Amino acid sequence: MKTLHYFSKICLCIFISTLFFNFSIIYAQWVKDSIDTQALGAIFLTTGDIENDGDIDIFATCLISINPFNGGLIYFQAPEWSMQQIDAEGGYMRVADFNGDSLPDIVAANYGSGEVAWYEAPSWNKHVIGTNLQGAVGIEVLDLDKDGDDDVVASALDANKIVWYEAPDWTVHTVATNISGVTHFKIADINLDEDYDIIACAEIDGLVVWYEAPTWVAHSIDNQQPEAWGIDVGDIDGDGDIDVAVGAHDLHQVVWYENPSWTKHVVDTFLNCAAEIVLTDLDKDNDLDIIASGQCANTVAWYESPFWTKHIIDNSLEEATGLAAADIDGDSKTDIIACSHNHSHIIIYKSLMTNIFIDNSAIEIPTSIKLYQNYPNPFYPTTTISYRLLTTSDVDLSIFNNLGQKVKTVVKTKQSAGIYQFQWDGTNDKSLEVSSGIYLYSLRANSFVETRKMILLR
Repeated sequence: MKTLHYFSKICLCIFISTLFFNFSIIYAQWVKDSIDTQALGAIFLTTGDIENDGDIDIFATCLISINPFNGGLIYFQAPEWSMQQIDAEGGYMRVADFNGDSLPDIVAANYGSGEVAWYEAPSWNKHVIGTNLQGAVGIEVLDLDKDGDDDVVASALDANKIVWYEAPDWTVHTVATNISGVTHFKIADINLDEDYDIIACAEIDGLVVWYEAPTWVAHSIDNQQPEAWGIDVGDIDGDGDIDVAVGAHDLHQVVWYENPSWTKHVVDTFLNCAAEIVLTDLDKDNDLDIIASGQCANTVAWYESPFWTKHIIDNSLEEATGLAAADIDGDSKTDIIACSHNHSHIIIYKSLMTNIFIDNSAIEIPTSIKLYQNYPNPFYPTTTISYRLLTTSDVDLSIFNNLGQKVKTVVKTKQSAGIYQFQWDGTNDKSLEVSSGIYLYSLRANSFVETRKMILLR
């Protein structure tokens, strides 16, 4: 019955007529580009550069096949968006380099078979990581034990548990059991102790909870959030710790929880069947915005921080579910990718935003050099590092791993006063991809030194 319960959320929306007061809603202008109309049952999206050619490709999970070649795990190769199949079966997936050949591989959780496996690019040979994980749903990749190998974390809706598989022999470890309806989760250092914790939501139990590494003690964030579904994590309020954003499907809510008190902030109560949540700095103003899909509302919406002004990106994408954010066209603007679960569409939305809005009452009078927190954080595939100089300075901006070893020199030159931004794509000085983990970025400007922490999640 649980399987039917979960996928009824996907396949049979309860359409609710709601009166909206539109004074807080802005219909933003976006270029809408449909890249596929045969991905029937598309439910999950992610991105990655599968051929290391500099183009961002799009990966999708499709639960229903029109023919044997467009169901399961598929990807669309930029820029023509030709479709390739990885496996006829599949579930939620992530992109990571498992064998160290600098080619992005795929790891997936298969809901139907209960299998967790990784697929080796470019032949897509299948390597089984674990079996008998009934109702495998969520999947994340990270060097959880910090031994240099990427491990795999998976959630199981029917088995009511979260487990992690330790590379390279894929020994299975239990994180949590008896968490009824566990769907999505994220990995981040919640208590800033340099261990990776796991943050999850459970739609049947109505829980939002985080598990503290390495013993996986459970800490409640909210135990009264029925049908908590989509989840993402990041420093929403800019105070240096990781907050949590959630979409509550049956309550039609988008909310975020402020670390460490876990004060609940309601962003929207009128997004019918709120589904996926993505945190990203869409308008490049150095704070995280919320992107959300409303399945019954047929809507993709952007909530602009800090006042959470609601911008409608699309209100005609029937059964909008999966979301992803990436710079698809290389114009330094974040594009939104969304899928229509029951109507065979995968859409790219490209923003036409050209104006920058400034709240004059909040203008900061600069009195010192400042290194800003990177955004997004955690991140994949790229993040932006910003800093402010008051005078001409000799600048050294470098990235280090958590052992203190230099990974990349980003800037080493003399610069005049101003605000500077640089993107890091997760590569070292040899242009090779580095593994998932905690990294430090340090700014030296004359006698000024400041270091901040960031997390790469492949």
